[in-house]
Amino acid sequence: MGDKGCLKLSDNYKKDRSIAIHQSLKIAGIYFILGCLWIVSSDKIVETAFSDTSVIIIVSMVKGWAYVLVTSILFFYLIFKAMYGIVVGKAKIQEMNQVLKEKERLLNESQKVAQLCSYAMDLKSRMWEGSQQIYEILGNDETCSHTLKEFFNIVHPDYRKEMIKYHRKMIKEKKCFEYEYKINRISDGAERWIQSFGNVELDNEGNPVRLIGTMQDITKRKKAEEEIIYLSYHDKLTGLNNRRYYEERIKALDTKKNLPISIIIGDVNGLKLINDAFGHEKGDELLQKAATAIISACRKGDIISRWGGDEFVILLPHTDAEEVLKIIQKIKVHYSKEYVSALKISMSFGWDVKTKCEENIYKVLKNAEDMMYKHKIVENEAMRSNAINTIIRTLHEKNPREEAHSKRVSEISQSIGKAMKLSDTEIRKLKTIGLLHDIGKIAIEEGILNKPGDLSEDEKKQIRRHPDIGYRILSTSMEMVELAECVLAHHERWDGKGYPKGLKGISIPKEARIIALADSFDAMISERPYRKSLSKEEILTEIKENAGKQFDPEITRLFIEEVIPTLII
Repeated sequence: MGDKGCLKLSDNYKKDRSIAIHQSLKIAGIYFILGCLWIVSSDKIVETAFSDTSVIIIVSMVKGWAYVLVTSILFFYLIFKAMYGIVVGKAKIQEMNQVLKEKERLLNESQKVAQLCSYAMDLKSRMWEGSQQIYEILGNDETCSHTLKEFFNIVHPDYRKEMIKYHRKMIKEKKCFEYEYKINRISDGAERWIQSFGNVELDNEGNPVRLIGTMQDITKRKKAEEEIIYLSYHDKLTGLNNRRYYEERIKALDTKKNLPISIIIGDVNGLKLINDAFGHEKGDELLQKAATAIISACRKGDIISRWGGDEFVILLPHTDAEEVLKIIQKIKVHYSKEYVSALKISMSFGWDVKTKCEENIYKVLKNAEDMMYKHKIVENEAMRSNAINTIIRTLHEKNPREEAHSKRVSEISQSIGKAMKLSDTEIRKLKTIGLLHDIGKIAIEEGILNKPGDLSEDEKKQIRRHPDIGYRILSTSMEMVELAECVLAHHERWDGKGYPKGLKGISIPKEARIIALADSFDAMISERPYRKSLSKEEILTEIKENAGKQFDPEITRLFIEEVIPTLII
């Protein structure tokens, strides 16, 4: 806008010139009148005022000087007053100009921050002008064409025709307007969202003469709105549609023209186990790979949604049972090639087809869900058993010392079991628990497990998590629920000062008490990064001192008397 908001120099000059002429004529008139009056009346005034001839002669000699002195004083006053008025007027104008400039600067800055501009368009000439920010928004400069036609060329093609139509309607109806549209910036071709507000200005006869309004770049706001809408209908993790979207679409699809309508429900097996064993990041990876497998097998018109934590639902219009089976097979082929932390991906599926209008679509969904759960009972258990074996193998590959330790604990535990005259079944159980007792360490950082020095308090807390993690991993399998309880308790103490539950005495499972003693004994005879192994005497002293404290006293007695003599230390 430049200096358009300020008073122009030429206007100031004309005003000053007019004031100067007026004041000059005023002073000249006063001087002329005083001069005439003085000439006509000065002698009479002197003769009337003085009777002495000598005084009259003297006064006559100085009266001219008196006239000059008086008029000079008078002229000084009049000129000073006139000039002072001009100076003060100029100062006020300059002050007003400064205020106007500052207001314009603030307006420009605020428009810049808000990505907002003001504009006016003459409807007769079809030319527009605007504030400085309009060029930033449109991506051009003041040298560009200011015609309405060129402006419409900036409007995105998808919105141009509709905007021209709206523009004509707005002028015809002489109403305030609000419109959102896209443009392609001239400087870089970037798509930007614009919001316009304005009004039609009328002449004295009510005819439209100008459009006056504002334009604002609302691209950031529109993108935020689009993201909110996207997230309201999409699952953030997988990028698939979410349950809300599915619930809306199933109603819309449930029409005769879409028959037959098929529904597939898929459930990812072992998600909780993966989360417990390897962390939620790996669990997320499992879900993402499952989603990718489903997408790869489905067709363009199929609607895939993440229905719940580990469940997916697929709506398939115009799809019969034969086609459903083909799609499920494609999904299985795809995910059979995928692994997460050495674990093979597994999914259980159920499906049903609506072939008649009178069938309830939600009953079809329920049938698909029921079928999926039947398959899951069988498939999930097999997957979990394989997963546990894989976890053990992965732990031992990462840390061979843990493998050797677990085998020794298993053997020592069996020896204790025999000394206690337990049954073969109970001894086999001890063997398995001994091999699995540290399975929870799969979730502990390798650096903590192999740290040569003392552990920090936080690192100790991490280590103490492994019985609970082991329990959660094993308890996912029905076969190992009983073993899981023993793994959970293998760091409990006879005196109740152990973890994680602080169990005491015989409330600790018998197998866990045996594993606790075997585990501690193996730790004593083994070299660790932070210490050497203990001598036989040191080991016996340590075990005896902790009988009735850390260890079951009766099991400890049998271990010292019958088991240790048979072991090579």
